[in-house]
Amino acid sequence: MRSYMDFSIRQKLQLIVMATSTAALLVASVVFALFDRSTFLRGKTQDLTVAARMVGSNSTAALSFGDAKSAGEILSALQAKQNVINACIYRKDGLVFASYSRDPSQGDFSPPPAQTESTAIVNDHMVLFQPILLNGTSIGTIFLEADLTDLRARMTRFLEIDSLVLLASLAVAFLLSTRLQQVISGPIRELADTALSVSTQENYSIRATKRGNDEIGLLFDQFNSMLNRIQQRDTALQEAHNELEDRVVERTSYLNALIENSPLAILVLDPEQKVQLYNPAFENLFQCSHKEDFGKPVAALFPFEKTLPETTGAFGAISETTRVGLITRRKRKDGSYVDVELHLVPLTVNGRVLGSLGIYQDVTERRVLERQLQMAQKMEAVGRLSGGIAHDFNNLLGVILGYIQVIKRSLVSGNSLYEYAEEIEKASHRAVALTRQLLAFSRQQVLEPVVLSLNTLVSGMEKMLPRLIGEDIELNLILNPTISQVKADPGQLEQVLMNLAVNARDAMPDGGKLTIQTADAEIDVAFAREHPGSIPGKYAMLAVTDTGTGIDPETQAQIFEPFFTTKGRDKGTGLGLATVYGVVKQSNGYINVESQRGKGSTFTIYLPRIEETVLAPTKGIPEPQTVRGTETILLVEDAEPLRMLAQLFLKENGYQVLTAADGSEAQKLAAEYAGPIHLLLTDVVMPGINGRVLAERLAPSHPAMKVLYMSGYTDSFIAGHGVLEPGTHLLRKPFTEEILVRKLRELLDGNSDTKRAESMAGAES
Repeated sequence: MRSYMDFSIRQKLQLIVMATSTAALLVASVVFALFDRSTFLRGKTQDLTVAARMVGSNSTAALSFGDAKSAGEILSALQAKQNVINACIYRKDGLVFASYSRDPSQGDFSPPPAQTESTAIVNDHMVLFQPILLNGTSIGTIFLEADLTDLRARMTRFLEIDSLVLLASLAVAFLLSTRLQQVISGPIRELADTALSVSTQENYSIRATKRGNDEIGLLFDQFNSMLNRIQQRDTALQEAHNELEDRVVERTSYLNALIENSPLAILVLDPEQKVQLYNPAFENLFQCSHKEDFGKPVAALFPFEKTLPETTGAFGAISETTRVGLITRRKRKDGSYVDVELHLVPLTVNGRVLGSLGIYQDVTERRVLERQLQMAQKMEAVGRLSGGIAHDFNNLLGVILGYIQVIKRSLVSGNSLYEYAEEIEKASHRAVALTRQLLAFSRQQVLEPVVLSLNTLVSGMEKMLPRLIGEDIELNLILNPTISQVKADPGQLEQVLMNLAVNARDAMPDGGKLTIQTADAEIDVAFAREHPGSIPGKYAMLAVTDTGTGIDPETQAQIFEPFFTTKGRDKGTGLGLATVYGVVKQSNGYINVESQRGKGSTFTIYLPRIEETVLAPTKGIPEPQTVRGTETILLVEDAEPLRMLAQLFLKENGYQVLTAADGSEAQKLAAEYAGPIHLLLTDVVMPGINGRVLAERLAPSHPAMKVLYMSGYTDSFIAGHGVLEPGTHLLRKPFTEEILVRKLRELLDGNSDTKRAESMAGAES
């Protein structure tokens, strides 16, 4: 059943009015009925009381004289009272003195026991006891019993009338309630319908129509005012919502643009390590396709990888604090490899992990550069060490060679001591060759580059190479007639080719084939990325290929290091390929090795092309007829043994010699010497003032003085990148007496273009 609260307001109003009207009528009817009954009974009581007094007054004599008959006649007079049905007079002692009954057919009336004065209603009868007084003294009691049937009839008529009035009142109440609900519940219902429309349609512009200025009208005003405020707030909220949506769209577009245009490859995974999205940089880096990979496990992106940090290890149990950073190599769909720096971080919102973000940076080129840097640093460190050792050895070897020559002049050929001196001289020359190889590796030798053709260089050695490699090795030359020119030191390139030929010979102990090829070549970015030390550009190529035993990868990693050799003891110095490396590098070139065990080796040299014209070789300047002289020489050398030896050589050849141990002493000697100084013979690196600064300081006071520098390796004071600066003359250490005086004589006589006086040591690997 429906509860009262489920009724509509109209039904509630009708029910309240009907119930109120009914209750009011019922209460009024009951009150009126009770009032009417009370009035009726009060009237009856008064009638019986008057009748009792009258009978009692008339019966006082009969009681006094005991005349029961007279008393009975007096009671018979009560027949005039239609409602009195029984009466009785009691004596003072309570005994019945006389009685009366309206209906004799009921038999003898049995009066109740006498009582004091009282009135009561018993079984629709009213009974009354009242004393009979005589002079204020009770002489008996009168009893009267009246019939109340007329009260019942009266009440029945009242109820009938009351029912008719109640029905009429209910009808009127219904009409009133209907009207009332139209006046009250109608507007409320309209207000409710308006609220329902606003809620259903979400249209806050709807308004309720006000019908009056009563309380309901006030309710309408407040409702419409509330709608106004809601509409204003809804409008403001909608504007804010639209603005927020625009900002979200803009922000999302901005973030999407950041991801899409990021040069870094970005990958987003869900908590199950499935692909959610990646950007074009990722697609290009790993050769993926958006349509194919979304929703797949991340392992599908890298089918060649057995394990992935994105799915294993610490990141497999993804959490809010998980971080992964590493460098790994990935194989792409085309089979190529790429080195990537990978950073994995969790994507969290309010502490809840929604997935993971992977950022991949292509570090392939950086790794190549790192390997290049490591190799360059390694070779540079070894080169510095080797160069330093070679410089010190040059000074020592110069002293040894010089004094051996002095000793040999005092000995007779064929004497055992003379032979010992010759052996010392030979060993010293071999040591000089080793030091020059060290200088070549360390790129600290002085080059004399010219524009030349590799074809001319190789052709010039064609007759000499077979004698070097042996008859059991076939020599094959493949020379491109249109090859570009290079600028290099021809003597050093000849040394490079000889060292490579000797190395190939040793790799073919049972004979084989040696191929020397020239051609133009170009190094592109891809080649440079895979070959540390190479620089993209156009080159002239010199390739030396043998069919020998080949070189394993471990050996290739150390092949250009000085003193590294795979030959037996006393069968090689380990400087042959180191010299090749140094000469090529000092010539701004690149050397590459391709070899497999048992399949031979190819050494490819790339030298930068040059567009200058090859100069025709000049005829050699005739050697001076005499090397003796009388000029004054200022000798400056900080190494005392070498200074004493040079002084000895010069004096024995007739020169006047001024000696100084450093630049300061040399300036003092030059200032004190009154005569002309024809030539300054000075070491380059000395304590205090170096040789070039010394020459510049002495030039104003001795403008005609010529300068000859002594040095065992390239120095930035006299040579840039290993090439002598124009107008600079250098005597390489170690030197012999013959080389010293000839160089000195040529310079004093004005022959600045001297012949190359270096003895080429035997090629050793």
